[in-house]
Amino acid sequence: MKILHSKDYIANKCGVFTEVAHDIYSTPFWTPGYCADLIKELNSRPELFYAQNPDGYAASELNLYNLSRVFSIDICKQVMDKCLPSLLYVFPLLNILGFTSPYFVRYGPGDAKNMRLHHDVSLVSMLVKLNDDFTGGDLVFPRQNYNNKDLPVGYALFWPGQVTHPHQVLDVTQGTKFSLTVWSWPVPWTSEYGIPVEELK
Repeated sequence: MKILHSKDYIANKCGVFTEVAHDIYSTPFWTPGYCADLIKELNSRPELFYAQNPDGYAASELNLYNLSRVFSIDICKQVMDKCLPSLLYVFPLLNILGFTSPYFVRYGPGDAKNMRLHHDVSLVSMLVKLNDDFTGGDLVFPRQNYNNKDLPVGYALFWPGQVTHPHQVLDVTQGTKFSLTVWSWPVPWTSEYGIPVEELK
């Protein structure tokens, strides 16, 4: 699988935050063209996704640690270099110690079509919308009265990962939905899939 490491994929104004709901922020992250190239690559290697949804809390995922450590680090560096200043402005006490490995998520035919209401275990969660050629599949935050239906392709959302921001993914009724998920560590971790901030300097 070919993964592009050129910095040309970083969107203009990456790190310029807009508050779309209470403590949920959007920013351009990747260019739409790069997202389209990623979708082509992901569609060419469907066997890389691991399907697991027995309890309704998981979907078909591709953990980037198993694919490209370099790409995982590139993504986390982009968060730290481009987005951290705005994150610190809106969450002044934030202290990011590291990240779990970024992973792609897929919903659609042959996969989980939704995800039940849940909250994350991250300190801050990030999602990048990679495509919009599907029906349904909105990411919904009931307490904040927000869904990401109108979020442009390539844009990221950031939000506090724990009990204040429960969220769910509604049924994908047509097509296939792809997204990227990144979690920052809630506490110091030493997981084999972890990326401590020291590796990003």
